[in-house]
Amino acid sequence: DMGDADEVVKVLDRLYRQRRIDLAHARVLRVYGERGAPPNANKPAEAGDARLWREATEALTFPLRSKGLVP
Repeated sequence: DMGDADEVVKVLDRLYRQRRIDLAHARVLRVYGERGAPPNANKPAEAGDARLWREATEALTFPLRSKGLVP
C-alpha cells in the first residue's frame, strides 16, 4: 500500500543522507523495480547494475525488516 511505499522512501532517504547508498543505487532500484525484475549479473551490460542492486538491497534489508515491511 502507499503507506508502505512512503516508509520505503523514508528509509531510502535516510540511507542516502547517511551516505550508505547514493543516487546510482536509487536509479537502479527504480529502473529494475519498474521492470519487475532485478538486474542479471551474468549479462555484461547489467553486471554493474547488479552490484548496485545488491548493495542497495543489503542496506535496505534490516531497516525494512525492523519496520515489518519485509519478512
